[in-house]
Amino acid sequence: MKRFFLTLGMALMIVSFAIPAYAAQKIAITLDGVLLTTETSPVVIKGRTYVPARIIAENLGATVDWKDNSVIVSTAAGEVITLPMGSKIATTTYPDGVDEMGEPYTAVGTYTMELPARTVNGSAMVPLRDMGLLMGANIDYVKGRVIITTVPYLINERPAELTHEWHMTAGSSINQIKGNMNVGQMHYWLTAGRGMEVDVPAYYGCNVNLDPPNYYYLVSHYRFYTDGIDITKPGQENIDVYTHTSYDGNPIPEGYSQFLLHDVDLDKWYQFDADIFEKIDNFKLNLGDDMWENLSNTIL
Repeated sequence: MKRFFLTLGMALMIVSFAIPAYAAQKIAITLDGVLLTTETSPVVIKGRTYVPARIIAENLGATVDWKDNSVIVSTAAGEVITLPMGSKIATTTYPDGVDEMGEPYTAVGTYTMELPARTVNGSAMVPLRDMGLLMGANIDYVKGRVIITTVPYLINERPAELTHEWHMTAGSSINQIKGNMNVGQMHYWLTAGRGMEVDVPAYYGCNVNLDPPNYYYLVSHYRFYTDGIDITKPGQENIDVYTHTSYDGNPIPEGYSQFLLHDVDLDKWYQFDADIFEKIDNFKLNLGDDMWENLSNTIL
């Protein structure tokens, strides 16, 4: 199975480099131009820079757990990377593979790192070059700074940027979701989760207090821009996601689903996959704070 970032055209080159010893110097990390906040700075060990696994993984949309003296990185694409402390061997499981008979299976691959993963002051650290390769990002070291870059996600052959807007009864908050891979992942899910077309729901909006039977509440509005973000204008692609306000006596209408997607540009409505809705929700929840930038907040 191809990794997700390759499927999206995010094939990346990892460059080998020698790193001078800056062990006593605080080393900053940037991801696609965003300065990351981290309590644990990269360190130089045996002439190689080690980076904190959690800060990089979470800002690339992955979740990080600790089990049996190993870091477990679960990527947004469903891959699981296991990094045992003190070992050079990283193991990656690739779900949803299909064998020659068309049957699903889970593939497993191993990768040998330059130096073993280790803990430094309680934080799991991985050699910089290897962390980049495992996460599908290009990582370089320039003048005391770790620079992580990913290939821009393209819509109509132009680099895309993404804003997310959520509503309250009075007002809304608009935030930019940063990081090329994060933009690509969100666009993939919003496309993949789109199901059967349905008629316009009888009642819908962003005021949950006005919830007549069969009301659909606006959860999120996504705008993908390719000519620079301007929140006063629509993006090149504009998508709304709604949820049904289900309660006793208010069942989901026949032929509809718990979640609906509204393609604002086409003005068409579709069923939206519940599993993908949950993946999007978890992705936004776990994404590093530095990958969010508030652009507007009118909530009273």
